[in-house]
Amino acid sequence: DQDKFVTLAEQDLLAMRNFIWERAHIVSEVKEFSVAVSKEATKVYEERLKNPQSDLSIHSLIRTGSKPFLPGSSLKGAIRTALLYEKAEKPVAMSDARRLEAETFQYARYVEGVYKGHNVSGDPFKTLKISDSQALADISIIRVVTVHTKTREDGWREDVPMLREVILSKLADDANINFIHDLQIREDLQSLDRRLMVITVDSIINACRKFYGLHLKEEARYFSNLSTTAKFYQTLIDWEKKLPQNAFLMRVGWGS
Repeated sequence: DQDKFVTLAEQDLLAMRNFIWERAHIVSEVKEFSVAVSKEATKVYEERLKNPQSDLSIHSLIRTGSKPFLPGSSLKGAIRTALLYEKAEKPVAMSDARRLEAETFQYARYVEGVYKGHNVSGDPFKTLKISDSQALADISIIRVVTVHTKTREDGWREDVPMLREVILSKLADDANINFIHDLQIREDLQSLDRRLMVITVDSIINACRKFYGLHLKEEARYFSNLSTTAKFYQTLIDWEKKLPQNAFLMRVGWGS
C-alpha cells in the first residue's frame, strides 16, 4: 500500500485521493483530533475530491493539546486596539501604525524632537496580563464560509467558498460556550511618571464599549444591503443594547 501510494502521489492526484478515501478507517487510527462536519461542508469537500485543480484545505482553529482555546494575546490585542482608538487624536490620519501607537501610548523615542522609534519598556500594556483560556473539546464544526466582496459595479459578489472550522455560537447555533480568562493589572510595573497612561479595568471597559459599539454600527451600515448578514448584525445590535455597564461585545479575530 505504501509503494502504491507513493506511485499515485507522483502520477495521479485523483487516484491518490480515492486511495486514501477508501482507507479512511486506517487514517482515522492515527488522527490527531476529530471535528464534526456540516452536511454542506461534506458535500463541497466530496465534490472537490473529483477535481484535481480544487483546493481541499480546511482552515482549523488554534489548538493546545488537540483542543481549541482562545489565546490571551488575542484579547489583549483587541483591548489594545480599543484603547488606541480611545486615546488617539481624531481623526486618525497617521499611516505609520507603530509610530501612532508609540506616540499615543507615550513610549515614543525622540532625538532633538525627531521621532526615532520607540522604547518598549515604556509601553503601558506591559502592566496588563491576560491568560489563555481553558482548552475545550467538542465545541466546533467545519462549515462552508463564503467570502463576499463588495464591488462598485455589481454590489456584492460571492467568491469561492472556504472550508473552515468554526466555534459553535450563540448567534448561529444557540450554543453557550464560555472561554474563561484571568486578567491582571500589575500596578508594580506601572510608570512612576503619572503623566503617562495608566490602564485600569474601567478604562478597558469604557474604551471597548465605545470602540466596538462604533465598529458594530459601522459594519451593520456597510452590510445593510446584504440580507443574511444584515440580520446577524441586527441581532448583535439588539444584544448590545441589553448588556450591563460592565460588559461589551468584542471582535477578537477573523469572522468573530
